[in-house]
Formats: sequence, structure tokens, C-alpha cells
Amino acid sequence: MVLISGAAGVRFFRFTSALAFLLIVLGIALRPAALTFGRDARGLATAALLVDLLALSLVVARQNP
Repeated sequence: MVLISGAAGVRFFRFTSALAFLLIVLGIALRPAALTFGRDARGLATAALLVDLLALSLVVARQNP
């Protein structure tokens, strides 16, 4: 996404962000046992993923249509 110029337009970035969000949610829904919460690398990655999902959903929710 960093390599794409702003000429692509806001709608392109909104669409790709929403698609990424939906794919991550679908992946979590289809394999919830893959999420672990612990002090190892996998647990930290899970926590980071959930924080990123929350942040992305808040950004998308605040966008004007």
C-alpha cells in the first residue's frame, strides 16, 4: 500500500482496507483455535492482530461515506 500513489483515490484505499479487514475476520472465524494468548511470540502476535483489527475498524467506522 505504501508504493501506490495517491492518484489511486480514496475509494481504492477504503476498499482494500475493508477487504483486508473482512479477510482477517473470516480467517479468525474459520479457525478460532489458532488464537492463543500467552507470553510467547504467538500470543504477542495474536494480541497485536486484535489491536490492529480494533484500530482498523475504528478508522473505517469514522470515515464519511
